[in-house]
Parts: sequence; C-alpha cells; structure tokens
Amino acid sequence: MKNIFTPEKKQQSLARTTSKSVQDKSGNIIESQTVDEYKSYKDSEPSFVKEYLQDQTKLDNLKKGTVKIFKRLFPLVVFNDNLIILNASIKKDLCLTLGIQLSTLNNALNELKKSQLLIHIDTGVYMLNVFYYAKGHWSEIKKIRSQISCNVIHSDPNDESSPVKNIEFNFDKLIINKDKYNSVKKRQVPDTSKSEKLPKGKNTQTHKISKNKKTLISTIIELFQFNKLDRNNNTYINQDREGLKNS
Repeated sequence: MKNIFTPEKKQQSLARTTSKSVQDKSGNIIESQTVDEYKSYKDSEPSFVKEYLQDQTKLDNLKKGTVKIFKRLFPLVVFNDNLIILNASIKKDLCLTLGIQLSTLNNALNELKKSQLLIHIDTGVYMLNVFYYAKGHWSEIKKIRSQISCNVIHSDPNDESSPVKNIEFNFDKLIINKDKYNSVKKRQVPDTSKSEKLPKGKNTQTHKISKNKKTLISTIIELFQFNKLDRNNNTYINQDREGLKNS
C-alpha cells in the first residue's frame, strides 16, 4: 500500500529521443541506435495549511463538530489568496463525505464566521483568518495581514499582562481580487436560463437544463490550475510559533 505521507523520489521525464546510425561507404545503414534522454525534477511539497499558535482560544471555543468541518475546508484553500470557494455542488459533496445535513454545514460556517476564523467575502466565497491559519508564502500572508486590524481585549483592561479575553478583528480594509474568484464561480453555476420542451404527445411540461455541473474534485483541480500550481489534497498543519508582534 502506498504511504501518502512519504515524499515521492525524484521523477524523470523524457526530454528527447535521438537516433544514431552507422553507414558503409555506399551509404547503407549497417547499425542504428536510439537513445532516450531524460531530465530529472524534484518532488513537490504536499499541500499544507499553517497554524499560528499565538492564540488558541477561538479554536478551543468551537464545537467539536465545527472543528471537524473546519479542517475539511483546508484542502479547498487557494494558495496565497487563502480563499475558499463553497458553491452548492461543493457543499453537497462535503455533506456526503461527512455524513451531515446541509443545515449542519451552514451552522458550522456561521459559527466559524462568528468566531472570525473564517471571513465571509461574498456569496459562496470565504477566506481564512491568516492570523490563525494560512496557506502560501509568508510574503503573501504578510500582505493580507497588513490589511487586517485587531484589538486585543484583556481580562483586566488596565493590565496588558493579564490573560487575553478576546481578540476582535476588523476586515473592512481587505483588498480582494473579485475577478479571480468570480471567474471560477461562473464556471460552477448551472445555467438555468434556457428550457427545453419535450416532444408532442408526451409530457409537455418544460424542464430546466443545468449546465456545467462540477464535482468537488474537478472544482479543486480548476482552482489549483487557476493559480498555476500542482498540489494534491493531502493536508498537514505546520505549527509556526513566530510572535504576533512580528507579524
């Protein structure tokens, strides 16, 4: 059985094929040889989500079921942008995978939004709070962080060394490239603007024709292709202990 946690070894791909031949004085080929030349490339790092450990209270206060659903969203996170596209098709597949009702998923999303671990950007579009979880290069994560302000509330308002009671974030200054995620969303929305009538003599009631139905797997592939990255759905958490002050 293949170990999904074992990095793949260096791979080889065929670069070119050359033919060598030996001719006699009359020009007849008396010996020929075909040589395949390969080039090697390194294995890529598996898909990941980084967890920042400066504050654990928000995660600790979540319901267990919500934490489970939250982690299932990690493979859907778009590299560097940290966006998550959740259309009807993806939600349906998530519910089937987890064995839950759509209402349960929506309740979990609401709890994640309330805790500010998940930011609601637009219909079916969310973003990770990159002060807690993020996927991408640190330089890109810092750019997103610079657009978010936070207010640390201590149990004793007059003593900053007292335990942290809550951290409130303001996302009003977030700059989101809507064209990027809208181009993906449009390919996932079924086209119900046309209808087709059945032949005479049969049921003449019109029925809607849905186009461009996507499965969860094809949607994830399109998201990764859009970012020109080749990544799989295996997710691990890299615990980054860098101080909040340095962010």
